Amino acid sequence: MDPHLRHRFTSASLVATLALACSRTSPHEDPTRDLGTAEVRTALASGCSDETRERDGTLFVRLCATADLWIATTPLVCSPGDHATVRCPIATPLVFAPRLRATPRAVAVVEREVAHRVCGYAFGGRLPTRDERHRARTSRGMATLLASDTTHDGTFLAEVPEWTEDGPCSDPARLSPACSGDKHPTWFRRGDAVAWESLRACELGDEATPIGPPVRLGEHCDRDSCFLVGPMIGRAVPRALRCTPRAVAVHPTGTADVAAIRCVVHERILAAR
Repeated sequence: MDPHLRHRFTSASLVATLALACSRTSPHEDPTRDLGTAEVRTALASGCSDETRERDGTLFVRLCATADLWIATTPLVCSPGDHATVRCPIATPLVFAPRLRATPRAVAVVEREVAHRVCGYAFGGRLPTRDERHRARTSRGMATLLASDTTHDGTFLAEVPEWTEDGPCSDPARLSPACSGDKHPTWFRRGDAVAWESLRACELGDEATPIGPPVRLGEHCDRDSCFLVGPMIGRAVPRALRCTPRAVAVHPTGTADVAAIRCVVHERILAAR
């Protein structure tokens, strides 16, 4: 990877990284281009490991049921200097796994072309396929909670959509016509579905004693604390969810075609540090 791109998202400006990613024009090899989704569909989540590896300030965990692919535990976040130019709603990346706490942070939401280039140039990887993103959600509970106040029903537990791509998408410099992109999950398609001016900062704890009624993403929590059931299939263990009053953040307009960025990388990319 270009040495000028080797800096941490958490300590350096995301804007600078996005600019670097978008300014490069030469293609580079995608180490995952020959790996389809058949392996992902046929294997089960029982072989998941909680081992994490770090690259440029981002933690990656093995994509369940694959031998060589790792997925970011959280979407890319904004640094304090990004808020004037990058849309950064306050959200809570969820991972229902040991040792990975879920705390609110400013998450970067960008256009698809920018997300495509960031994963390719900044991490030497790519955006996940729709199938891979679904597997990460159902086997590890990976989602990005976006909580907002509503007038009568309490706090709406929405979800920040994330970009996915399928097809020949190996060139980070351009999007080929055959490279199809989408947002995951599909039930939250538009930014104006959320009360952006009334966001709440929510933290996920480890308490085993119920502190409120069990709720799921897409439902309402009618108090400051609820028991959140994760989106995993077959092993959804509730976690304590506590939300504080409104959080101020830069947010997209209702018509902005943006989503969060979560990258997939090949194991040899992580090992080459």
